[in-house]
Amino acid sequence: MAELFPVIKKNDIRLNNIPLWLDARKKKDFSFVSHAHSDHIGRHKKILASKETIRLFEYRIGKVSAIECEYNTPFTLWGKVFNCFPSGHILGSLQILIEDEIRLVYTGDIKLKTGLTTRKIEIKKCDGLIIESTFDDPRYIFPPLEEIQQRIMEFISSTVKLGAVPLFYTYPLGKSQELIAMLGNLGFRMSVHPTIYAISKIYEECGVPLKNYESLNFNRIKGKVFILPPSARVEFPKPVRTCALTGWAIDKSTKYRYGADEAIPMSDHADYNDLINYISTANPKKVWVIKGAPKFINYLKKEGFEAVSITSS
Repeated sequence: MAELFPVIKKNDIRLNNIPLWLDARKKKDFSFVSHAHSDHIGRHKKILASKETIRLFEYRIGKVSAIECEYNTPFTLWGKVFNCFPSGHILGSLQILIEDEIRLVYTGDIKLKTGLTTRKIEIKKCDGLIIESTFDDPRYIFPPLEEIQQRIMEFISSTVKLGAVPLFYTYPLGKSQELIAMLGNLGFRMSVHPTIYAISKIYEECGVPLKNYESLNFNRIKGKVFILPPSARVEFPKPVRTCALTGWAIDKSTKYRYGADEAIPMSDHADYNDLINYISTANPKKVWVIKGAPKFINYLKKEGFEAVSITSS
């Protein structure tokens, strides 16, 4: 196991004896990029990523030398066998398996609940596991998609009855497209921030069907649902009611932190039960938990796993 253990250097992770970084934030010669969220990318000289992530990476940062990972197609680097497979998080998101004398998996961000715009996650047996654990507290248990959709519909309905415009705050990449897919399938018309619009067009280029949305437009505002990033503040010609879509909405204070009228726990991450399910299914001998809370580490140890917390940011 020692030959492939993770090495932390200035808050970035690589594997011992392999010149490949894992979702490094600072510029590196060569980094695996699990997905294109801003906290997992940097201005690297070369990246290893899925075709979709490369496309999104270049939209967000610019042209880059890249090796494209094909799903579940093993390849060899530095005498070791690599294999990339879906993480369920956002478009193009991957996990990576490295095989030498042992099998080690790095997950990046994962989501076990099936999304509308993502490939379904896969879980592979391994000896060592490096796993992201954003929601590793027992209070973070997310509702099923059907309940989330019902709450979103109720928010829209109650807002319209009050004569206001429904406005959702979502992250531009991933969750916005899930919301567009959901509401588009239900027949709603949407007006979205230009950044969300551009990323949604890339989703369509990559084969994800989205419909009934336009770049931000206040013409014929009646009947529209608006979608903006949390940081965007736009002057509307009519009163609005706002709703933040985030896994942190499990905490009652979230709507106040977002300055929103409501908050719904729609997430593109694994919740607490999903993290435990993933680790139990992968059944590694050792688990490195990125940002692992002490309670979560202690729980894993009680379940018989050799578990340690590491920090990557």
